[in-house]
Amino acid sequence: AADVAGVDGQAVRDALVERFPEVPPEIHNEFCSHLQPMLAAMVAEAATALRSSLQSKQKALFETTEKFVQERYEALALGLRALESTKMQDSPLYPKMQDSPL
Repeated sequence: AADVAGVDGQAVRDALVERFPEVPPEIHNEFCSHLQPMLAAMVAEAATALRSSLQSKQKALFETTEKFVQERYEALALGLRALESTKMQDSPLYPKMQDSPL
């Protein structure tokens, strides 16, 4: 039995033979040729759904991270501007804010 789109034909046939040993081998082969495309479609559909779910989760995680970084950056930028506008560059806080990883 040949493979169809990632579905091992021999594995399908072996499973059929194990589950239904009383059925003649010709019937197993014929049934397998009909079953394999359906299984391949099911596998492809599940893979597409999984891929879509992972992409949605990645997008949500990226957006959350982006929002966090933006908020931190804005707080630092506003703090630095406030120190500069009040002429407090001599403050010990000023170098710490400039060296912040964000």
